[in-house]
Amino acid sequence: MARLNRAVRAGAPVVVAALVTAVLLFAFGQPPLLRWIASPDVPGMHVDFDTFWRSAHALVEQGPGSAAIYRTDARLHNLNPPLLSVLLAPLGLLDPVTGYRILTALSVLLVAGSVLLVCRELRLGRTWTLAATAAVLASSPLHGSLLLGQIYPLLLAGLVAGWLAERRGHPLLAAVCFGVTVAVKPSLAPVLLLAGVQRRWAPFAAGIGAAAVASLTGVAVAGWPTAFQWLATALTEPVGPTPDNASLPGQALRWGLPPARSCSPAHSSTSRVAPAGRAAPAPPARTRPGPHRSPSSPPAC
Repeated sequence: MARLNRAVRAGAPVVVAALVTAVLLFAFGQPPLLRWIASPDVPGMHVDFDTFWRSAHALVEQGPGSAAIYRTDARLHNLNPPLLSVLLAPLGLLDPVTGYRILTALSVLLVAGSVLLVCRELRLGRTWTLAATAAVLASSPLHGSLLLGQIYPLLLAGLVAGWLAERRGHPLLAAVCFGVTVAVKPSLAPVLLLAGVQRRWAPFAAGIGAAAVASLTGVAVAGWPTAFQWLATALTEPVGPTPDNASLPGQALRWGLPPARSCSPAHSSTSRVAPAGRAAPAPPARTRPGPHRSPSSPPAC
C-alpha cells in the first residue's frame, strides 16, 4: 500500500497538469464533441449507434433468423456478432433518437461506475477518486465514443467486473465475465489467453466456455442463420487502413495483413463526420481517418 501511495504522489503533478490542460482546451479550443452529442441526426452524427439500432430494430421487426440484421440501410457495416443485436433489442423498440440518448446515459453511468469501483478496490482516497473520475469523464476519447454511440462502455464494465472478481479470489467468475465480454466483442479474445499462459486451466476453460455459451445464446435468440451471416460479413470485409479499428478486420491489420486497395460499390459512399457536423468525403485508403471516424467503419476509398 505504501508503494502505491508513493506512485500516486509521484504521478500527481502529471494528473493535475493534464486536468488543467483539458479544462483550457475545453474552454478555448475547438468546439468540443459534447456539443454534438445532443444532435438528433443519428445517421449523420451517431453512425455506430445507427448501425446497431438498425440491426436491433430489424431483429425486433422481422423476428429471429431474418437476414435483415446484416442487410440494413446503415452507412456502416455491422461487424458485431448477433449477441449484440439481442442485447440492444430493447432499444430497437424505440425510435433511434430516444434509443441513442438512453444508450448514452447508460454509457456514462457504466464508465463512471467502473472508474469508481476500480478506485475503491485500489483504496484510493476521495480526492484521487474524484480526480480520476473527472479526468475520465472529461476525456476526448470518451466523448468521441459517446458521440458515435459505441459499445466500449459496456465492454469496460465487463472487463472491470472480471478484474474485480480476479482480485477478490474468484478466478472462475472472472473468466466468465471475460468470456461474455469477448462474446460481445470477439477482437478481445486474447484476454482469454492470459489464464492459459499462466497455466490456470480451469479459468482458461471457463472463459472459453462462457464465450461459446454466450455466443450460442445470442445466435439461438437471433436465429441460427445469423451466425453464418455474421461470419460471412466479418470474414469478407476488406481489411481497413485504420490500425486502431476494433473490428475483426482491424485485428487482421494489426496482425500484419495488408489494407484493402480497392472498395466495393457499397464502400464508395462511406463518409466521416466532419468537425462542422457535416458529412465529409471519406479520406483515401492510405490515409488515417480523422479522429471522429468510427472504429467499425468499412474501408474508405
